[in-house]
Amino acid sequence: MKKDPSNQVKKRLITIRELAKITGYSIGTLYNLKSRNALPFPYVRVSSRKIMIDILDVEKWIQGNKVEPEKEQEIGDDFLH
Repeated sequence: MKKDPSNQVKKRLITIRELAKITGYSIGTLYNLKSRNALPFPYVRVSSRKIMIDILDVEKWIQGNKVEPEKEQEIGDDFLH
């Protein structure tokens, strides 16, 4: 039995509700960002009222926005002086 490639794409697409759980943003904030064209990744319009986001784009966004913590000692020294 052959795998349906469209099924793999469907599994990659997430809803705004799922995106809210992943990012910690509220659903309202995400829709607000979308309405201002400020959503940090592209979306797919699946109907006139529903959009979905590719989880791979979300993962790239997360990776691109990671901030490495500085060494604790350096932060402590700067703070005390």
